[in-house]
Amino acid sequence: MLSCVLPAPWGGDEDSGWSTIGRAGFIIDNLLAEKKAKPMIVVMPNGSLPRPANLPPPTPGSPPAPAFAAAMAAAQERFTNELLKDIVPYVEKNYRVLAESENRAIAGLSMGGGQTLDKIAMNKLVKLFSISVGNKDTGAHASARNLAELLDKRGIKGELHVSGGGHTWVNWRHYLNDYAQLLFR
Repeated sequence: MLSCVLPAPWGGDEDSGWSTIGRAGFIIDNLLAEKKAKPMIVVMPNGSLPRPANLPPPTPGSPPAPAFAAAMAAAQERFTNELLKDIVPYVEKNYRVLAESENRAIAGLSMGGGQTLDKIAMNKLVKLFSISVGNKDTGAHASARNLAELLDKRGIKGELHVSGGGHTWVNWRHYLNDYAQLLFR
């Protein structure tokens, strides 16, 4: 069996987001029934680690304050450690999954998408790198385009998909449906 990790999509969401609002189980089950996706175990950890209570929120359109950037870097490191030291070993020990890296995938939307970028030697380890964003997503559209351009300049293979709409579960459901069909091919 193959495994895919799908972190919570945005800061402040909760553990049940992908299961309830995101309908990930229904999306994957339908793809499996239609034979459009390979059978896989999907693990959905909550990547929304607690932020310090006294941390001011970022100001849209301006670079993050040093304290905010440091807190986010610490949260990213905690998530990476949890993923690599707890989640992956637990899944591989307790479920019948193929434990080699080519049989694992990690996908994320919004904040979860940012979490997928940590500690990856892109072209060597990643078979498929895809960025999807809505053209009305005021928080991520420009960043997604900038990331795609930066990856291209550095010779990292990736795809940018721009859809209609914004930073919403409706879009993320479509992105999961499209992306899950490409995994493990």
